[in-house]
Amino acid sequence: MRKSTDRLNIVGLNVYGSNGKQIQSDHISYLDDVIRHNEPDILLIPGNNLDMTSLALEDYRPAKVAFNLDTVLLYDTKRLKLPTPHWYGKIPYFKVPGIDKNKLMYPLVDIMSPQPTSHVVKQFHCITWHWELAHQTKYQNDLFQFARQILWLSQYLAFLSRVEVLIGGNFNLSLSQIKSLVEDHNDQIHGSITFVKPMFRQMGYDNDMTDEIYRPERKLRQLRVHECKSTNSSKQGTDYFVASKQMNLCNVKMMAEPKGPTTKSSMKTAEVNIPATPKKHSGG
Repeated sequence: MRKSTDRLNIVGLNVYGSNGKQIQSDHISYLDDVIRHNEPDILLIPGNNLDMTSLALEDYRPAKVAFNLDTVLLYDTKRLKLPTPHWYGKIPYFKVPGIDKNKLMYPLVDIMSPQPTSHVVKQFHCITWHWELAHQTKYQNDLFQFARQILWLSQYLAFLSRVEVLIGGNFNLSLSQIKSLVEDHNDQIHGSITFVKPMFRQMGYDNDMTDEIYRPERKLRQLRVHECKSTNSSKQGTDYFVASKQMNLCNVKMMAEPKGPTTKSSMKTAEVNIPATPKKHSGG
């Protein structure tokens, strides 16, 4: 059950009702159907204590939030490795103010080339969280503050690791609201580059040269909102992914999904371009 290796398939589920939880033990066929219909390399879920005995999940492993039994990310072990499962050990001094780190994760994801070579062809950080983080308050100001902190976390990870960042959790904010926050976030990053231009001019660099020097870092740290458009005529709510500008997501859309165990649910999907694996030199 493998497909072409030029794209990474990411599926995100937003499930509401039953206090936001998907009761998978009562509906064991639900995730099986999602897996079989979409063959995701990464499946982002709201936070569940999953039953992993299904044959559909044979090649998958759950990445769980720290010190918590609930899973928020499933990944295909044939395609991916998470080399830092204890991601807090990588940057132990970093904390997100006001956010329960036991419900937040941001692992480094290694995309592997096909077996038997199995070397890393691309890396990115994937930020996701338990549904409770964005649904435990009714106050919009708190949701805005939560989103700002996640955006700054993504910038920090991009700066630290020099890799792209994908944000897959549910912000519980509308498309227009998250676009406004991302625009403000990007303006601040651009402002920091503008701030150093006078110093660079004294060193003989004109503004265009400074922009060129900072362009790779800026495209990692700045973010883009990828709107998921509905694939059918039903009145589905709008959803989105947020990712580094350098991470060009494609085929981003809302999808019809198998009937879930809750009263309201949605599924979004996106693909990530994978660099072509260079041909081996035959020698001679």
